[in-house]
Amino acid sequence: MKKQVETKQAVFDLLRFVQNRYGDKVKVNIKDPRNILSVWDNVRYRVQVMPPVPAWILDGKKICDGVPKLADLENAINDKLHLNPQLHPM
Repeated sequence: MKKQVETKQAVFDLLRFVQNRYGDKVKVNIKDPRNILSVWDNVRYRVQVMPPVPAWILDGKKICDGVPKLADLENAINDKLHLNPQLHPM
């Protein structure tokens, strides 16, 4: 249970960073993989359903399972948006 709470907090912190850093440039969708409406995405992106593990999809490509490092997430978004220089080198 403690691990699940820590994961949720880490995801929340990353999403808040993305919103603050990129604003309207990045659209965030949050889906529960246990929801029947998410079946197609679960298969397409090979999302782990039980126990649920966060999957990060950027422009139709899965970039991470679990909680990514801030630098990795930021670099992936910067690459997609063609923003330079990268703030956090990997």
